[in-house]
Order: sequence, then C-alpha cells, then structure tokens
Amino acid sequence: MRASLIIPMLPLFLSGALFAEETPVKVACQERWSNYFAEEAVTLHFSAEPPLTGVAAWRLATGDRTLARGERAIDTHGEGASQFTVQFALPPVKDGVMMPAEVTVSVQPTGDQSAYSTNQSLWIFSRHAFVDSVTWLESVDIHLFDPEDNTAKMLEASEIPFSPVHNPDALATVTNGIIIVGEGASFQEWRALSRLMIDAARRGHHVLCLAPAEGDWVLPLAFDAEQSKPRRCTLAGNEIIKRMDKRFDHTAWAGDGRMLSSTFELQGRRDIIAAIHANEEGDWSWIELDYGPKGGRVIVLGFAIMAKWNVSPTPRYLFRSILEHLTPNRNENPHLTTKGVPQ
Repeated sequence: MRASLIIPMLPLFLSGALFAEETPVKVACQERWSNYFAEEAVTLHFSAEPPLTGVAAWRLATGDRTLARGERAIDTHGEGASQFTVQFALPPVKDGVMMPAEVTVSVQPTGDQSAYSTNQSLWIFSRHAFVDSVTWLESVDIHLFDPEDNTAKMLEASEIPFSPVHNPDALATVTNGIIIVGEGASFQEWRALSRLMIDAARRGHHVLCLAPAEGDWVLPLAFDAEQSKPRRCTLAGNEIIKRMDKRFDHTAWAGDGRMLSSTFELQGRRDIIAAIHANEEGDWSWIELDYGPKGGRVIVLGFAIMAKWNVSPTPRYLFRSILEHLTPNRNENPHLTTKGVPQ
C-alpha cells in the first residue's frame, strides 16, 4: 500500500503584523546654517520621527580625525517627533582658516536592531577674518558715512581702518578709495544720499551701502544724454552669497536664523525706484550698478552684516569678500584658506 503524502496547505491569509513593514525613522537637524566660530560652544537640535525611545550616538569629525563624540538618551514627549540636542565645543583653528567638519548622529530605537543616521556639515571659521590684511585694508581706503554709528563700532573693534565722513555732502569731495554707507541709514532722512552715491560711481568710485532702513533709491536707468548710465544692473537674492563663496551660509545665519535687515522692491513711477522695506517683504536683497572700466560700482544690500557680526562668522567674511569684489586687482588680495586644526 502506497504511503500517503500529506502536504499542509498554507493559510490564505496571514497576520498583517507578520508582513508589516517597519516605519523608517527620519532623523533631521533643525539648524539651517553651518557656519560657526572656532572654539564656540555649539548646541544642535535634532528630531526623530516617528517618536521613539532609544539612544543617539554622535561624532564630530574633520576628515578621518574625530574631534568629539558622545551618546544621549532619547525619549518621547507627546505625539510629535522626539526632540534631542547634541552639544560640543569646536576646536581652535589657525588664523585665516575655514575648516570643514561634519556631525554624524546615529539613532538606535529601543528594541530595534536598525540604526538611523543623518549628517550635518559644518564650517569652522577663525574670528580673525582680516588676518595679515593691514596693508591691503589701508590700500582699500574706506570712507565711512555712518549716521547710526553701528558700522563704525564694528569696524573699529575688528581693527579695520576707515576715514569717517560726517556729512553726506562731503562724499562729493572723496577723491579715492571705497565709500561705505553704514548699516541702517535712512534714504528718507538723507534724501540726497541716493544721488551722491550715483555721482561717486560716475566719478569712478566704488560705493557700498549696508542695509538701509527706509526710503526710496532712485535708480539711474532711464536715458539721460547728459549723464552716464550704468552698463549693467544686477538684481539678486540671497543666492548672491553663495556666488561669493559656496562655504558661506546663504539661507539662514546662526542665532535666530535672520540674515536680512531690509529688502528692495522695484517700482515704476516717474523714475525707476527701489523701494526699501525694513523686513523681508521685498523681492531683492542685492542691487548692483556697474559703470564699466572707467566708472565705479554701487552695491546696495539688505544683509544684516553689522547686526549679526558677532553672532555668525558669515557676515564678517561676506564683508571681506565684498571688499575684494570692489577692489581693483582683487585677485592679488590675500584670500583665506581651507586647512586643518592646529596640532
């Protein structure tokens, strides 16, 4: 008698839990900036979603070299994502150095064999943005009109030489160097300032106006047979910072994330007007007029360079890059380097 062969039938329906896919954990850094000062105490805020309990291991490194590492527990708080922080002190770097670094965070949920990671890139900057630049800065020959007196204080603290200009009409007598209008100047209060800046550029001077507070700037774009007009007009947003140097933060600056003190909106009236907004409601944060090889350039920008000078390294290094942009033969000026930390 032939033995019976019994093959058990597999159930048509198996428990959904058996095949349920585990929801991957998303780990993200909340800071939208990456630029920090050397030797700064840094706190980075992270989230893990969905909420979980577990352990987060982190490592701060430059290249293959570990600078700091640690672990911390994660717990759930309510129904939202789990929130946790990573804290460390950045190392010193040599003057004139921007050093790349990276923070790697790996989250291990309790009872889960998987680990979920994220990386946050950092740039560590020396506080001395103008190291070994005394001769160059003297040759730049800055003439500063600063009715709010905030820009003068920052330049003095950074040992950047300048000649104060106490009356805007005196800008007409400047014969060399770069003219800077300090942060927060009002075009509404100083109504002749717009014309004086343009006249200076027509005479061959470079003019930098830092985040004006209010008023209108008349752009000399209409045809005028008696006056030279700019050969090029550049309108830009925050992306201009990345064009200056891709290492600079261009979406947010450390602290509260704010990077703009004013923005600009073009309006067509009798003339072309750049209306100044003391907020981020305008369309542009950078307007540049270029009067060609024999003329100068005028830059009006809305970045909070002086207001955030001591909060993030980006403002002072951006200021240096703008001076280089406006300086003849700027390719011969000393540039900062990317190197490692002091051994």
